[in-house]
Amino acid sequence: MSPKTAVMAAVAASLLVFVAGCAHRAVPATQPALGVGTASATPARPATCPASVAHLVYPAASRATIVSGTPDQATVCRYAGLNDPHPHALVQSATMGAAQAATLARDLDRAKPFPVGVAYNCGIDLGQADLLLFGFPDGHHVDVQLDMTGCRTATNGQRTVFYPIGVASQVTTLVGR
Repeated sequence: MSPKTAVMAAVAASLLVFVAGCAHRAVPATQPALGVGTASATPARPATCPASVAHLVYPAASRATIVSGTPDQATVCRYAGLNDPHPHALVQSATMGAAQAATLARDLDRAKPFPVGVAYNCGIDLGQADLLLFGFPDGHHVDVQLDMTGCRTATNGQRTVFYPIGVASQVTTLVGR
């Protein structure tokens, strides 16, 4: 390969990574969502973080709110970004009690919705994500993914919002940077 061809290939690869980072995508549910308030297959309390955030399924997802109801606990799962040695792998987790989980859920529910069907420019998305596993007294749970880079959105698989900086601060306090 000539030096000119090698340079052109490197520029094309860099441009592809940049363009991919500018496009926001909410991960669709891969199975039908359970109705809110419906108990799923008795999750562990507190919920256990999946080993990877690559292919999420969102149980009990609502289109009207991010977290329907008042959770009594939540687990925060921090995952590695694309530039880390093990992309999308679980890095750290922490559990929060009822008061902090309810505050976090309320802040997410009040957040501004992400525009649907509109092109929207975001910063580069390095793939770092946090997963919030909200648990409820009746045993069901609601999972919310926070994109920590790029558009900094939160999604339950049905609804996507721009989360407020306070949400990121609460999560970072629990699982670090």
